[in-house]
Amino acid sequence: MPEAHRPGVNDNYVRVAEEVPAVASIKVEAVPTPEKIGALARGLKGRRVSLLGGLGGVYSFFELERGTAGLMTGFAFPEALRQRVEATRAGNSREALEVYRLFLPLMVFEHQGGIAVRKAVYNLRGVLRHARTRAPGGGLDRHAQERLERLIRQTVGDADIRRPLPI
Repeated sequence: MPEAHRPGVNDNYVRVAEEVPAVASIKVEAVPTPEKIGALARGLKGRRVSLLGGLGGVYSFFELERGTAGLMTGFAFPEALRQRVEATRAGNSREALEVYRLFLPLMVFEHQGGIAVRKAVYNLRGVLRHARTRAPGGGLDRHAQERLERLIRQTVGDADIRRPLPI
């Protein structure tokens, strides 16, 4: 049986959270994150511990649906993550889903390329002077850079990405 579906798979996390008062939150990044978040929420009856989603925001819509307190991830458009959290907290799942759908291609693209893609976006956003990564990591090749820039235009149009986006 896959680990995620085996009974008691989250028991160690629950036990640590209940026995160690310094534990204030648990970041859930092992897929399937929504199911694990649900199991942890059910298991954490002894005390309040914030559950956080991650993984570049790729599963964030579903994690927020399952009750995460928020997201702790490195997606290069944090204003989109913030808007999803705020919309979900306000009970506006339609808006949360719209923002999720809009940014999902960028999240997936960034997630598959990791830090090189994120640095390229931060460079385009004016946060970093260059997008170089340390060895052994490599930067984006011309094709990936062009694809990234196309995805950004398809997502935000001609908005100035050097400023926080008005989402």
